Amino acid sequence: TVGIVVASAGAAQFGLGALLLVAGLASYALYTVLLRKTAPSFAPDAARASEPPTDAVVLATATAIWGAVLLLPWFAWEMATGAAAWPSGGPGWVSILFLSLVVTGPTMALYNYGAERVPAAIAGTATGAVPALGYAFAVALGEPVEGVKVLGGALAILGILLAALPT
Repeated sequence: TVGIVVASAGAAQFGLGALLLVAGLASYALYTVLLRKTAPSFAPDAARASEPPTDAVVLATATAIWGAVLLLPWFAWEMATGAAAWPSGGPGWVSILFLSLVVTGPTMALYNYGAERVPAAIAGTATGAVPALGYAFAVALGEPVEGVKVLGGALAILGILLAALPT
């Protein structure tokens, strides 16, 4: 947490966007805990332990479908008010397909597969690597290196490693 705060302190903004971000992060943390609690192979009671584990691809697909259904009212509102529009050409549709099939789909499947097999505290803590890895990828793609962001990313990764140590 300290690493993420250090890396983002200069760009911190407070308002509705920050509140929505915190709500989204809390929802994702709850998702991680519930994912772990419903994984039969790690369930504490013997009755559920005999059930086969949920397939990660099935779970990722169900998550995507329910996410789309729950977002439809907001999408409809944005379309009606002109705040959103369908892509106007091939590059827009290719971008959407790339984001869904290459980025989001495999990410959700891999995260669900891994999170079912490790304790919820480790799966939840591991998401702290997203800012550090995101910045590393941004640097690899040409963004300038900033010392405070490198320090924050290193602290975030160190925190994740410390949290993963056996007690």
